[in-house]
Amino acid sequence: MKRLLQLATLLAVTTLPLKADTVAYWDFNSVEPDSNGATGTLTPKIGTGIAQVVNAAYTFANSSNDDPWVFDQSALRMAGFPSTSVSNKTAGVEFYFDTTGYEGITARWQHNNNGSASRFWRVQYTANGGTTWNDHRMLENGVTTWIYFDVDFKGVRAADNNPNFGFRVVSEFQGTAIGNGIRGYVPNTSASYSANGTCWLDILTVEGTPLDGSNTAPTITPISTQNTIVGVPTAPLSFTIGDANESSDNLTISWSTWTPNLIQDVQFSGSGANRTVVVTPGSTQGSGTVTVRVTDSGGKYSEIQFVVNARSVPSANTIAFWDFNSEEQDGNDATGTFLPRVGTGNAQVLVAAHVFQNSNNADTWTFDNSAVRMVTFPAASTGNKTAGIEFRFSTVGHEGVSVSYQHNNSQAGSRYWRVQYTPDGLAWIDHTVIENATAGWITYNIDFAGIRAADNNPNFGFRLVAEFGSTATGTGMDNYAASQTASYASGGTFWVDMVVVTAVPVSGSNTAPAISSFAAASVKANNVITIPFTVDDLETSTANLVVSTIVQTPALIQDVQLGGSGANRSITVTAADGVGTATIFVRVTDADGKYSETPLVLSVNPENTAPVISSISHQTIFVNTSAQVEAFVSDEETSAENLIVTVDSSNPRLISADNIVVSGSGSERTITLSPFAEEAGAAWITITVSDGALSTTAGFMLKVVRSETIVLWNFNSNPPDGTPSTGTEDPAFGAGFLTPVGTVTNIATSLSAQSFDPETADNSKWRLGAFPAQGEGNKTSGAQFMFSTVGYQNIAMSWDHYNSATGSKYWRVQYTLDGVEFSDFIAYTNPVVTTFRPTGVSFASIPGADNNPNFGVRLVSEFESTATGIENDAYVAVNAESNYGSGGTLWIDMVTFTGDLLGGSGVSLTVVRNGNLLEISWPASASGDLQSTGDLSTVSWQNVPETAETIDGFKKVTVSASAGMRFFRLAQ
Repeated sequence: MKRLLQLATLLAVTTLPLKADTVAYWDFNSVEPDSNGATGTLTPKIGTGIAQVVNAAYTFANSSNDDPWVFDQSALRMAGFPSTSVSNKTAGVEFYFDTTGYEGITARWQHNNNGSASRFWRVQYTANGGTTWNDHRMLENGVTTWIYFDVDFKGVRAADNNPNFGFRVVSEFQGTAIGNGIRGYVPNTSASYSANGTCWLDILTVEGTPLDGSNTAPTITPISTQNTIVGVPTAPLSFTIGDANESSDNLTISWSTWTPNLIQDVQFSGSGANRTVVVTPGSTQGSGTVTVRVTDSGGKYSEIQFVVNARSVPSANTIAFWDFNSEEQDGNDATGTFLPRVGTGNAQVLVAAHVFQNSNNADTWTFDNSAVRMVTFPAASTGNKTAGIEFRFSTVGHEGVSVSYQHNNSQAGSRYWRVQYTPDGLAWIDHTVIENATAGWITYNIDFAGIRAADNNPNFGFRLVAEFGSTATGTGMDNYAASQTASYASGGTFWVDMVVVTAVPVSGSNTAPAISSFAAASVKANNVITIPFTVDDLETSTANLVVSTIVQTPALIQDVQLGGSGANRSITVTAADGVGTATIFVRVTDADGKYSETPLVLSVNPENTAPVISSISHQTIFVNTSAQVEAFVSDEETSAENLIVTVDSSNPRLISADNIVVSGSGSERTITLSPFAEEAGAAWITITVSDGALSTTAGFMLKVVRSETIVLWNFNSNPPDGTPSTGTEDPAFGAGFLTPVGTVTNIATSLSAQSFDPETADNSKWRLGAFPAQGEGNKTSGAQFMFSTVGYQNIAMSWDHYNSATGSKYWRVQYTLDGVEFSDFIAYTNPVVTTFRPTGVSFASIPGADNNPNFGVRLVSEFESTATGIENDAYVAVNAESNYGSGGTLWIDMVTFTGDLLGGSGVSLTVVRNGNLLEISWPASASGDLQSTGDLSTVSWQNVPETAETIDGFKKVTVSASAGMRFFRLAQ
């Protein structure tokens, strides 16, 4: 049945519609009559202006209509329109003309569609020559004969006295034309629409009346698009009216609509200039258009139009609703909005990128079915619970809040999603976990009815964020799991649509019960814990309150039992045989079904945890002395008396495990370190504490030096610049020079791993690369150090060593006595990958090393065969799972050469710690002054001021042990 239009009527006219106030007139006949309907013109017959066809093809053809110019009866015929569901309101014909000196503009033309052309047409106008277009009237055809359309622009002030005015007639989707329906063109009378359907126009007349300066049209302010629920009136919408010639009280307000099935009623109120309007939508979902007209006593009027979107919602208790569809229907799924369709609030995407896209889900607003699609989430092991979407809204006047929404993951998207809520708009609290392992759209429900902070709160909100499997389930790895595939990908997508927030009005007759909160607690796997809590209610006796639980992490919980009575209750939890963080929601419900809940978070720990050992500071001592360090051990399950402490050394030439003695008992153990006599260098000491099943290790450096530092390279910039990637090859102390040898070259770069350089802020190292190819250049490439040992004997070397994973595992220390020929000395095996370890060697057994101006040392990469005797003439990578590569690197730091003064006393000092005191003793027969320094890198020896006592053939000095690290020597 043809729609009745209140503002566009059909008239039959048989005479030429020319009047004295004709502004422009198009009959499309040739300028010079040629008796050929197939020729014509777009130039107006009367007035000035232009016509043009847009996004369609056109011809001229005989019209057989009411054109009285029968001799040359051309009409405009258009075809080649857009296909069924694209380019809404873009294809048709435009007319531009000058209305200068005129007002009260109207247009009338004859219109004809064939059966497969679009049934609906939109009239749009422009006030700026076609730069922008405004929707005006909707026209519905429905017949295949010539009919008249009349369009009234009298209420459009922009149409008056405007040299750039124009309007156009364009084909329109059914959905935007009538406010609901399909997102596409529908046929005029045929069974199906065709882009080749034809539309004809002829004898278009534009009329106006001369400007009347004695009476100007009234004014009316605009009203924005409104969103509501079907059948639910809008709030009063304010607007103002006015007139330059008469009182606002005398102005008449009326309304009309071309979508009567969507607009049930419109009511005005107010007086004078300030008015309001309340629109009640019908029972059908859609976008209705309301035209409000204000008319003065002289009959002049102005109009505004606004849209009322009425949605069907799942529940009458809906307080907020997001469908992400454009606020005004545009038929474009790629556009959308984060504003709620119902209620007030906002939504925003967190961290991830997003677009709007067609959802193909259960959204009944099929004409403009947008959903929010999120992508570019964090990498697999970063950004836990930070990326997703957030919703904020007011629950003032409501309680019992719950949410439903539609959820869709791509296969590689996150499997786990954390629901968090905020009671203040600032802090976010973990709530439930959603696990999505199914393809397609799924509706999830989130219950906040037990969260009292959700009730009557202007600042409430919740969000959905991607979560690691470990925190979601309480166990597993700290990374995201994929929804349906083997591997998670940050490019996996997450779709959300149809977010519905429901609540009920706050009830003054029954308040929700209360439950005390739980502090974080822990329990061992396969063990039991009982925790008390309290419940209360204003209306229901505590004896009648029902307590229940919801276990969110069942893999970690074996059993839950509730106990107690009245206000005092308890929960007894038996942990399963697993490790992780378990969450149990404890709920209390009153006689009317209202409930409150609170989470109990339990750390489920292993039945047996590893023991603990204190850290131990690095130790530097002189040759032929010993040191003692304290280690403190403990264990949750095992008595400290039963803990076993063992030791090991990375450099058994300097100190073997047999020379490290553990004494003491219980939690306090003493480690006595006694390096071999006359040996100097460095070692990594490992201390292990075990309870018989599990163990923990701690390590520290032991450096043994001779009495005098000869030369030291720490590679740090001088002066310091705080940048590890810069440095110097000059010694930090003493004199000497270094150089790469063989194929290797220097590489200037920094390294995050820390050596044992005390200058941590400016900790540069020497990095060497480009080692020989596999099987070539054995013991030829590495680092070389040259210096003089004149005046020194018993030479020793220590350094901090680091290799990349593909660097050589074996290294040969070589020395030279003439500065030219190098001899093999000891082999060094690097025991660890990409970690600095201290090591060293003593040359005391090499007589020619003493008092030598041409002494030097090399550290060169070595085949496994010559280093160990195994028949493998090849380099072996430090990392057992890697292959050696010439691009593997060597990093060295704190290269230190020490010795004793030639002809010196060679007296050994004995240092014993006694509480906060150090007792230093040496044979009374030895002469010299006891000296100390705080740093061997920048030596400044000073005489010890304390006086020596002679006791039983030894001189002894007692000093304070609280002055930090100090080194002592007897200087002659």
